[in-house]
Amino acid sequence: MIFTWNVMIAGYARRGDCDAAFTLFSKMSKEGLTPDLVTWNAMFSGYIQSRRSNEALSLLQDMLDAGVKPNEVTLTGLLPVALIDMYSKCGSVEDAWNVFSSAPFKNVASWNAMIGCYGKHGRVEHAIKLFEMMQRDLAEKMAKDILQMDLKKPEGLVALSNVYAAEGEWANVENVMKDKGFNKMPGSSWL
Repeated sequence: MIFTWNVMIAGYARRGDCDAAFTLFSKMSKEGLTPDLVTWNAMFSGYIQSRRSNEALSLLQDMLDAGVKPNEVTLTGLLPVALIDMYSKCGSVEDAWNVFSSAPFKNVASWNAMIGCYGKHGRVEHAIKLFEMMQRDLAEKMAKDILQMDLKKPEGLVALSNVYAAEGEWANVENVMKDKGFNKMPGSSWL
């Protein structure tokens, strides 16, 4: 039964209707159901995506008071975004950067929060540089994921080649092909 509540709460939170999500969250408790970690993370994520960092941090305190321990998603994916957003609103760009740079896991939301912080405070060059770093970081993560796949099919190698080509790293394409046992057949033409 809690699964259904979680789906509805997460749905409202994802579309930015945190008030409706919180109404369901409160109603759930009144009906005798105890929110689980998925419920708390869905609410937390909704507040963060809606740039309501104060409410997100307050909810985190409520979660801890309820005896629910945060997991890796809460601590590495959601909390840094809330802190970056909060510091940005306070005008403390350096504190926002410290949170961002020390986060062990950077998701799209944390990159966007930090880029937005720089933009909001007139540091356009920093924002552009960080955007370029984000593209490289995400491309590297994709490349690592592709390497973990079964690359016996040509689609995987084509995708990996495109990632490396975008960065101008053709030597890496050759290394991967050698490591995976692919040999490039020399071409010939009668023309």
